[in-house]
Amino acid sequence: MFCIISGIKIPKQLIKTINLTLMNFCFISSDAEISAFEKFDLLTKNKIWPIFKRTNHRPKLKPNSKIVFYIAGTNTFSQNFVGTAKIDKIKIIEDSSVVEESDTINKISKTILKNKELHMLITLKEIMNFKNKVSIKSIMHELNFILKKSHYGIYFQSGVNVMNETDYQTIMRSSNYRSE
Repeated sequence: MFCIISGIKIPKQLIKTINLTLMNFCFISSDAEISAFEKFDLLTKNKIWPIFKRTNHRPKLKPNSKIVFYIAGTNTFSQNFVGTAKIDKIKIIEDSSVVEESDTINKISKTILKNKELHMLITLKEIMNFKNKVSIKSIMHELNFILKKSHYGIYFQSGVNVMNETDYQTIMRSSNYRSE
């Protein structure tokens, strides 16, 4: 069995292998100089997400990987999954002092983008905010990446976490999201 992609005949077995290399991620926004939800909203409106030098799972991030966004902290929508996106591009930042000063960048807090620990700038695509936010407390017992349910907060302290397709689909289904 074959698939035709861009006019090229590719065995379906190879397509399955390629798809398995893409992972799903949970990007975590935490309270800082602004609330976690405000930070999420500002970054996603500008279609970017910063990744820092000590963020877990940096090498696993790839274009077209699926993301769900989680709001940590204690302010608006805290402890909720609030949206989804895909990674479009990944830009490695060699020197955070030379991050472009474009209009988009100027809208983002300089404490985020001028941070000496900034390692990557992710460009996002297919961004969608959930109309129905998903409380972690309502679905944590269904999520495989949360091993210790009584200490679920530790899984949201790293900035980025990996999740399998089943967990991703559980969150999407709980948000009542329908792909078109």
